[in-house]
Amino acid sequence: MIERDTPYLNDSGGLYKDGTCGVARTVHFGRPISEQCEVFTRVLQAHIAIDSAVFPEGISVNQLDILAHKAMWKDGFDIMRGSGQEFRPFLTVHESPQTFSSNNPLVPGHVVINEPGFYNEGRWGVRIESALIVRRVETKKRDFGDDSLLGFERLTCVLIQTQMVKTSMLAREEKQWLKKHNQRCLEKLTPLLKDDERATKWLKREVERTIGFVSEFGGMAIEWD
Repeated sequence: MIERDTPYLNDSGGLYKDGTCGVARTVHFGRPISEQCEVFTRVLQAHIAIDSAVFPEGISVNQLDILAHKAMWKDGFDIMRGSGQEFRPFLTVHESPQTFSSNNPLVPGHVVINEPGFYNEGRWGVRIESALIVRRVETKKRDFGDDSLLGFERLTCVLIQTQMVKTSMLAREEKQWLKKHNQRCLEKLTPLLKDDERATKWLKREVERTIGFVSEFGGMAIEWD
């Protein structure tokens, strides 16, 4: 049953010839309490930290996982899931070698899962999950000799709802990340939703809310007490 006073965590995915995929998003259909907003925002920060990481080739998934934990530890929370997973045809949901506890080095072409979450046992939970592919990146300075610097390209194009985002907790760069992600979802998904007026309306409304609290002169998203 979907309730209006607790977050709704939708964990979706499937098995395809291209590979096994998973996507999780957490939404709220009522007035979230402050605790729910704080947890959701910390999980979002953990998600952004992994997504935005730039690192030398040879780093493993579990070495990057500390970036996600850092955001949660600030408030005494911890993540129940991390990142990792190979994308190959018809696999289990968390398949080696690139599980979140793996020491195997990341190389360009690896696809991993970024899925920090927190579960308030018996009450509610929050998780944000996206698939990332490892790519080579260029930076302003190169102090790593012959070693390449790597980063991630986000494959998942599913909007992140702002209902539980506590904007006062986000850095400017994190707000910009959220704005760009949701705008990209609008651009990519609108043509696919042309026959679904209700879904298109919801998508546009959520993106407008995102732009509103990111814009320097725009309105702020609601933060429920």
